[in-house]
Amino acid sequence: MTVPFQFVVQAISVIVIIIYSFTISFILAKLIDKLLNGIRVEEDEEISGLDTNLHEESAYN
Repeated sequence: MTVPFQFVVQAISVIVIIIYSFTISFILAKLIDKLLNGIRVEEDEEISGLDTNLHEESAYN
């Protein structure tokens, strides 16, 4: 194998892995979103602070 050919093979491999990783991550995120009725917290919980709402602690006084 020549060096330019090896470079092209590796570049194509990197692109394929990026597309594969994005696709799998997207599918898993959508699946989790459907199973858990959303990934994000409620807007009022987010505004008041997640430390207080989720952990009942105040991180910054």
